[in-house]
Amino acid sequence: MLPALVAETGQPGESLPMFPQRGPDRGPARARSDTHVTRHVTGRIVLTYLEFVAVLLLIALLLGVAAERLWRLTSIAEHVAMDNVLGDIRSALGIKVAEYVARDDVRGLKGFAGSNPMRLMAEVPRNYVGVRQGPAGVRGGQWYFNAHDRYLVYVVRSRGEFETPLRSPKRARFAVVLVYGQDGALGQHRIAGLRLKAVEPYHWRR
Repeated sequence: MLPALVAETGQPGESLPMFPQRGPDRGPARARSDTHVTRHVTGRIVLTYLEFVAVLLLIALLLGVAAERLWRLTSIAEHVAMDNVLGDIRSALGIKVAEYVARDDVRGLKGFAGSNPMRLMAEVPRNYVGVRQGPAGVRGGQWYFNAHDRYLVYVVRSRGEFETPLRSPKRARFAVVLVYGQDGALGQHRIAGLRLKAVEPYHWRR
């Protein structure tokens, strides 16, 4: 028979078995608990992943909308800038016509037909690149004067928002032309002024 170990309890006669007794077997319950925890954690991971994917999709959607609006605003700004330059040119032409009318030399306006209207500007736009033979080497958003055709040309940057019958690169062409009026006394046409005219129709999309 194996001897019993005497425990230092302070009370005589009490002893501690050499081999401690096992408590109730909780193995299956613990296994079920571990399985439950594992399923909970796995489900939470899947949910977190789906949330992350949803956030990415939302961000991508918002970025797409923002990019589209930014591009649209860029197109509108380009349209306004082009129209401002055209307005300044027409004002310069009007001043020149007024000078010749004041000198009673309206016929002298003939020399301005087909001319480069940028020469009439007190200050040319910074995006005017000078006289060229064609659009080669001219970037979108720049003006040039075509020496061969005698046209002032604007090369469009927002090409997707601009409609023209011209082939690539998309551009708008303008020419200085004479304006004629009816002479009541003689029944003949007479020079009445100058006008900047679009050579081809064009349209900015709204």
